[in-house]
Amino acid sequence: MIELKNKIIIIAATVTFVVIAGLFLMAQPFKKKDPLLEAIQRYRSPADYTSADIRRMVDTMREDPEFQFYFQALRGQQQNQAIDEAIAVLEANRTPASLLERIEESQGHVRGLGATFYHLEYTDEYVKSPGKSPQLEEVFWQFLSEEFKLTVLGVFYKANHDPRFVFQWDPALVLAAQKLREIWTARAGYVAGNLTKK
Repeated sequence: MIELKNKIIIIAATVTFVVIAGLFLMAQPFKKKDPLLEAIQRYRSPADYTSADIRRMVDTMREDPEFQFYFQALRGQQQNQAIDEAIAVLEANRTPASLLERIEESQGHVRGLGATFYHLEYTDEYVKSPGKSPQLEEVFWQFLSEEFKLTVLGVFYKANHDPRFVFQWDPALVLAAQKLREIWTARAGYVAGNLTKK
């Protein structure tokens, strides 16, 4: 129990630095020794890519500290469904123009979800018992899932079509992402506290 508690606390602390990775995804080139080449080498897929190639790209994201929050917060079926839906978009939009159009549509959708999420009141009672507030719970996970899917699309587009591609996010959405971080961290902390009592 103690080991699990410590792991949850570490995750909760780490999320402070990585929760809005997607929102700031590629606001500048990947910060590596050689930013552009490193991004292409790690995330590029073949021109005739298949779903397996996309899953390999997602596995690379899974190992990247910049994207760790998504894989820590989204679990099991939630994570699998988000990945499957992102793959479906990439398979159906193989030209740069088509994919960019879908990314822009998705970005607008995420903005709308972020605005809704930000203006909802998430109380301490929600943190303790999310299941008692199904509507709040649905918006919370939908915002996180859609933002993750958009991040996958953005990584693919930047690595394979346009290395200059950046997301432009308004301050309101950044605030929504920070709120998401705070709530998820509080939930993780509450679970850790309960484990201590057992």
